[in-house]
Amino acid sequence: MLLEEGADPEEGNGEGKTAIEIAQEANVNGSHLHVLSLLRRAIQINMVRSEERRVGKECRSRWSPYH
Repeated sequence: MLLEEGADPEEGNGEGKTAIEIAQEANVNGSHLHVLSLLRRAIQINMVRSEERRVGKECRSRWSPYH
Protein backbone atom coordinates (compact mmCIF):
# COMPACT_ATOMS: atom_id res chain seq x y z
CA MET A 1 0.00 0.00 0.00
CA LEU A 2 2.75 2.48 0.84
CA LEU A 3 4.62 1.59 -2.34
CA GLU A 4 1.47 2.24 -4.36
CA GLU A 5 1.31 5.71 -2.83
CA GLY A 6 4.90 6.48 -3.82
CA ALA A 7 6.87 5.59 -0.70
CA ASP A 8 10.60 5.32 -1.39
CA PRO A 9 11.76 1.74 -0.66
CA GLU A 10 15.35 2.96 -0.48
CA GLU A 11 14.70 5.56 2.21
CA GLY A 12 16.28 4.71 5.55
CA ASN A 13 14.51 4.67 8.89
CA GLY A 14 15.80 6.37 12.05
CA GLU A 15 18.58 3.79 12.26
CA GLY A 16 19.45 4.22 8.58
CA LYS A 17 18.03 0.82 7.58
CA THR A 18 16.02 0.53 4.39
CA ALA A 19 12.82 -1.46 4.11
CA ILE A 20 14.62 -4.18 2.16
CA GLU A 21 17.30 -4.49 4.85
CA ILE A 22 14.64 -4.87 7.54
CA ALA A 23 12.75 -7.45 5.47
CA GLN A 24 15.96 -9.41 4.89
CA GLU A 25 16.67 -9.50 8.60
CA ALA A 26 13.11 -10.65 9.32
CA ASN A 27 13.11 -13.26 6.55
CA VAL A 28 13.08 -16.54 8.49
CA ASN A 29 12.53 -19.65 6.39
CA GLY A 30 11.20 -17.54 3.52
CA SER A 31 8.64 -15.71 5.62
CA HIS A 32 9.27 -12.37 3.89
CA LEU A 33 10.07 -13.50 0.33
CA HIS A 34 6.96 -11.84 -1.10
CA VAL A 35 7.78 -8.54 0.62
CA LEU A 36 11.38 -8.72 -0.63
CA SER A 37 10.15 -9.37 -4.15
CA LEU A 38 7.82 -6.34 -4.02
CA LEU A 39 10.56 -4.10 -2.66
CA ARG A 40 13.07 -5.21 -5.30
CA ARG A 41 10.53 -4.53 -8.04
CA ALA A 42 9.75 -1.09 -6.60
CA ILE A 43 13.48 -0.26 -6.56
CA GLN A 44 13.84 -1.34 -10.20
CA ILE A 45 10.85 0.81 -11.20
CA ASN A 46 12.31 3.79 -9.33
CA MET A 47 15.63 3.36 -11.12
CA VAL A 48 13.91 3.35 -14.52
CA ARG A 49 11.86 6.43 -13.64
CA SER A 50 14.94 8.26 -12.38
CA GLU A 51 16.75 7.51 -15.63
CA GLU A 52 13.75 8.66 -17.66
CA ARG A 53 13.66 11.94 -15.72
CA ARG A 54 17.42 12.42 -16.17
CA VAL A 55 17.25 11.82 -19.92
CA GLY A 56 14.18 14.04 -20.23
CA LYS A 57 15.97 16.90 -18.48
CA GLU A 58 18.99 16.47 -20.77
CA CYS A 59 16.77 16.60 -23.84
CA ARG A 60 14.88 19.66 -22.62
CA SER A 61 18.08 21.49 -21.74
CA ARG A 62 19.35 21.04 -25.31
CA TRP A 63 16.10 22.05 -26.95
CA SER A 64 16.11 25.31 -28.77
CA PRO A 65 13.36 26.94 -30.84
CA TYR A 66 16.02 27.69 -33.48
CA HIS A 67 16.74 24.05 -34.36
